[in-house]
Formats: sequence, C-alpha cells, structure tokens
Amino acid sequence: MNVNGWRVIDTIQGSLSPIFVIKKGLLLALSRDPKLWIHNSRAHVSRPQRMYSWYQHAMCIPFLFEPQAILTVGLGAGAMATAAVSVAPAVDCIELDNGMLEAAVKHFSFAHSNRVTLASILSYDPSRQYDLIQLDVSSSAGANPDLYSRKSVAMYKAWLSSNGVLALNLNTRPDIVARLLKNLFSVFGARCVLVNPVPEERVVLCFKSPGHWSLSSLEQQGIALSKNGILALDAFTPVLAERFYGDEFRV
Repeated sequence: MNVNGWRVIDTIQGSLSPIFVIKKGLLLALSRDPKLWIHNSRAHVSRPQRMYSWYQHAMCIPFLFEPQAILTVGLGAGAMATAAVSVAPAVDCIELDNGMLEAAVKHFSFAHSNRVTLASILSYDPSRQYDLIQLDVSSSAGANPDLYSRKSVAMYKAWLSSNGVLALNLNTRPDIVARLLKNLFSVFGARCVLVNPVPEERVVLCFKSPGHWSLSSLEQQGIALSKNGILALDAFTPVLAERFYGDEFRV
C-alpha cells in the first residue's frame, strides 16, 4: 500500500489494533489507520530516537528546570522517553499496547524497555512522585475520554511533586480537548501555559505550584518568543480556550 508516498514496511499485531510501520523517503512513522491518513511518531531513519515533531520539543520545555523524576505516558516510537532518560535519573514510561513497544524496539532503536510498564495509566500505581508528567496519548483519531476526566486530571496532579508540571499533547478531537481544558482549569486553576505553534501541535503545561514554573520564569530561562509563533508562550485561560475551541468549549 502507498498513500501520499507513505508505504507499509511492517505490520505488528498490537493488543489494541494492528500497528503499521510506514516509511516515506528518509522518514519513518507509526499508524493505526489502515488507510494511513493518520500517523504519528515520525523519525528520521538515521536518527530514529531523536525527537522529530515540534510538539515533542514543547512537551520537554520543563527539562530546563532539571527534573529528577519523569513519567512519560504513551510511548510511541520512544523518542520522548529516550530524551527523558538523558536528563533525569528516574524515568518511568507507561504504554497500553505491547505492539507499540515492539515497534519502537524493532524499527526505532528504542533501548529502554526496562523502564516501560505495559498498563493503562488509569490503573497505574506510581511508586514515587514526579517533577514532570508527559501525557502524550492524543491523536487526531481521538483517545479514551476517561483519561481526561476531572478525576483523572486530579490524579495526575496528585502524582506531581510540589513543584511538578503536567505537559499534555492537545492533538485530538476539539470536543475532547474542550472537555479536557475545562477539567484542567478546574483542577489547576490559572496555572496553565499554552505553547501554541500550530493548531495540530498545541501543548499545554500545567503547574502544581503557582510560583515555580510559570510563564515569566520560562521567559527568564531564555525561551525566545518567536514572531512567527514557532515557540509562543501564553497564559492559558478559559477566554483563550473559548477563542480556539469555540462552541465545544462553551457547552
């Protein structure tokens, strides 16, 4: 099969669905979509464990503050987990589908299988608190809405250390994002920052402590606010959420 230049080079039977390993020129990616229109975890064949997508770099902004314990939820090809291992002594990763782990090891040179727990985050029992939790389970195909309930968001916050931050990929259906944002504002209050380069790669950072990782402290760490929006930070409020998600957010 060949779709827009992407061709399937391997099919791995995951516990949730088949996972297609696809290639286009020097790019690799993963897809659960049999038609290959939806894909993620892009990587360059010569550097399969280097983060390729912009949103991944945005979710790693808190690395500037040298977190000591990181939880990555959603393995993908493993690049974000590999990056976390390079900066923190304690890194845990949760992945629901064993096929995703197999694909990451087989085709993307992922070398940290010992740090991966095959489970749902909803049943995960952490043995420590985390300075950073990266929740990357979204996709344009949607995700389990229970992951974004108020109860789940409160659970993620409870797992954070006193100065911890929750980083979320917002690339999913607008109605799911709107529900998530309402719950984030309810649990974290005004302590959210939007990193907004392009609509399909929006990331939100939520801070447990109001005075630690804030918009101003991020700016003071030398993050340039780009005029073209490639790296634009903004205090995330319900007003801004309504501007982006309109009718879904007002429901």
